[in-house]
Amino acid sequence: QAYVVLGQFLVLRKDESLFGEWLKETCGANARQARDCAG
Repeated sequence: QAYVVLGQFLVLRKDESLFGEWLKETCGANARQARDCAG
């Protein structure tokens, strides 16, 4: 769900690096996918 992803981004205080790591761990995203989503 998109609102879960947005919520996590806000919980991480809009820190793109932390958010990217969360995406990789939680969703199995690779580095490019995490960067594209966070950026």
